[in-house]
Amino acid sequence: MDILIYPTMKKILIVLLGIFILSVCFAGCTQPSSPVPVAAQTPTVSQPVATQPVATQYIATQPVVTQSPIVGTWDLLSYQNGKAANQTVITGSVPTAVFGPDYKLSGSGGCNQYSAEYKTTASNGITITQPITTLMACPGPVMQQETQYLSLLQQATTYSISGDQLALSDKNGVQVLTYKKQVSIPSTVAGTWNLFSYNNGKGAIQTAITGSVTTAVFGSDLNLSGSGGCNRYSAKYTTTALKGITITQPASTKMACAEDQMQQETQYLSLLPTAAKFETSGDQLTLFNSTGTKILIYKSAGLKVNPLG
Repeated sequence: MDILIYPTMKKILIVLLGIFILSVCFAGCTQPSSPVPVAAQTPTVSQPVATQPVATQYIATQPVVTQSPIVGTWDLLSYQNGKAANQTVITGSVPTAVFGPDYKLSGSGGCNQYSAEYKTTASNGITITQPITTLMACPGPVMQQETQYLSLLQQATTYSISGDQLALSDKNGVQVLTYKKQVSIPSTVAGTWNLFSYNNGKGAIQTAITGSVTTAVFGSDLNLSGSGGCNRYSAKYTTTALKGITITQPASTKMACAEDQMQQETQYLSLLPTAAKFETSGDQLTLFNSTGTKILIYKSAGLKVNPLG
């Protein structure tokens, strides 16, 4: 049986057929879209922030240095003589010890000057190095005393102070050296004096040789120096408020002069260490020995030394 297609339906079928064909063509011609790659994000790296270290400020402080109680100038009173006996020093040849705050030790051995170093501890320990000395020659007993004194310094291991006295003891606890604190007193003998007369050792006061000038320069630093009329000499001296005076054994040069001058000089230098008291009157200075006998009489040279330095 024949199917009748009306014109209107025919048009509709044609349109639908066209749409179908176009859909097939469109689907065949279009390619599926490739996914668009997304650019990877670079991860953000956090940079550490450099910080300046905080500097700690340190205040420099000076170490506290405790001064040793033995610092000062001491005169030797007695010493161990090496025969288990305590011996008093020879009059006029008193060894001294100057303990400095810088741990330097110096002084007189009674004849020669010496120097060394020392250390102390909180428990009253002490060590003293080998002393270095000058090489002057003095009378035998003075030299023996000095040799013993210098050797005892090195044997000291402890010290003790009682009042104005200082004692040094060895490793066995034996007291080997005993000192007395030296007190500086302005001296009225300070200045330059010319010898006028002297005790000649025969019980008489003799006038100094004309033309041979013997001098004594008493310094404010307690050093004594001058001319014996031929040779130069030097020594140490101390005075007291009661007009006491002590003079160490002089050290001198070794020049040769006329015999009478040498005899006078020898007598003069031997008298100096025996001085025990002094008197000043006007332009005159008189020294006495321990028995009160006049031994040396000077006249002022007009050159005064400030006693306070």
